Amino acid sequence: MNEPNSESGLAHVSAEVKARADRERELNNAGLKRRTLERVLDHLSNGPSTKRREDRLHEIMASVSGKKVLEIGSYAWDAWIARGAGFPAELHCLNISEVELDIGRSLAVERGVAERVVFHLMDAHKLEFTDGTFDLVYGGAIFHHLDCPTAFREVLRVLKPGGRFIMTEPLGMNPLATLVRYLTPAARTPDEKPFDMVEFRLIKSLFNIDHWEAYDLFVVPAAVLSGATMKKPVNILTKVGDMIDRIIFAVIPPSRYWARQTLFELRKAS
Repeated sequence: MNEPNSESGLAHVSAEVKARADRERELNNAGLKRRTLERVLDHLSNGPSTKRREDRLHEIMASVSGKKVLEIGSYAWDAWIARGAGFPAELHCLNISEVELDIGRSLAVERGVAERVVFHLMDAHKLEFTDGTFDLVYGGAIFHHLDCPTAFREVLRVLKPGGRFIMTEPLGMNPLATLVRYLTPAARTPDEKPFDMVEFRLIKSLFNIDHWEAYDLFVVPAAVLSGATMKKPVNILTKVGDMIDRIIFAVIPPSRYWARQTLFELRKAS
């Protein structure tokens, strides 16, 4: 497997970016207070919209079976790689948090793939891999914690020509979602920033956009009500909410910017 190259990557990162990375490491090692929020949104996290997103992620990951893959993060691969659908020839996972890395290592042992996953304590703003190393780079809700101009350019550098960049990220353009974030500060780090048009413009300037899909608008209140009144997360309320979202996003494409989540399928120019 390719070993990290300490001479590659950015020669340096700014003091501001380094300070941000240090804060993220400390807060993630200490643990965030997300249990209440996760309990309220359980029927969203395990509902039909999440199932649709995971199905698409399984298809993407199956397409790079036997290839070189990098996860910016530690353990999203556990949800993204479908059992029996193939596994990357090389899967490298990195995180700036020792605690997050330990979660990934434990999962790898539990799933019986410990010898097939390499974990690195590494800052995503300065990837210690040579240019053009990976066929696919992905991250699950990680880049909104980073300085995107720096991190995206590093992803672009380590991708092979024509390589794919896949990420799921929260959007921050819905006023109600902004209010929820304001009321739950302990569930987040102070530097994280859900994507808005700034990130969309940056993405368009660096990558070819194969596709991007929005999830979770009207299904969010449906899932909260479902969680308070029903046992199973996939039920009539969450199914109808998800159906409404799909119709609205198709008929009124700009409504996608008010969604809670998105899946980006990007590509480095050949």
